[in-house]
Amino acid sequence: MGTGADGRPWWLLSADIAAVSLDVPLAVLSGCSSAGGQALSGEGVLGLTGAFLAAGSRAVVASLWDVDDGATSLLMERFYRELAAGRTVAGALAAARGSLAGDPATAAPCYWAGFVVVGDGALRVPLQKRAAVGPLVAYGGGGVLVLAMAGAVLAGRGKGRARRRVILPRGRSLP
Repeated sequence: MGTGADGRPWWLLSADIAAVSLDVPLAVLSGCSSAGGQALSGEGVLGLTGAFLAAGSRAVVASLWDVDDGATSLLMERFYRELAAGRTVAGALAAARGSLAGDPATAAPCYWAGFVVVGDGALRVPLQKRAAVGPLVAYGGGGVLVLAMAGAVLAGRGKGRARRRVILPRGRSLP
């Protein structure tokens, strides 16, 4: 939910996303049940993943169920590290999932198995490391869109501007 120019609240809808042309090859939706949507007869599931694909993203990483915040943060940290190392989207997600699966604290599949790639898993997204800002480490240059920054999608409707970054737990950084 955001606030429009008139101060009234508005919701970001799948139709709003699908209606714009995005110049981002990869959308990462790291929130709870972000791969879900409404099942339509003859159409499949209509939700955020389909909206980002319709808007021009070649691949979407999303979750099939509600996810744990701490484990998701670690998964995303490792996912972006693998992307930055040159892996494909599917390869980076598989490596990140494997990393969590190999740690006794996050070995249960509920922590890592819910994340999937929809679309072109063979996509490579060149990332460039930016300087750390407090507990934040930013990545950009590769056209990765994080749903939390969705204000950029609706620049005409809201006041947001594009930001590409990964939010990590305090004291954590990527090498």
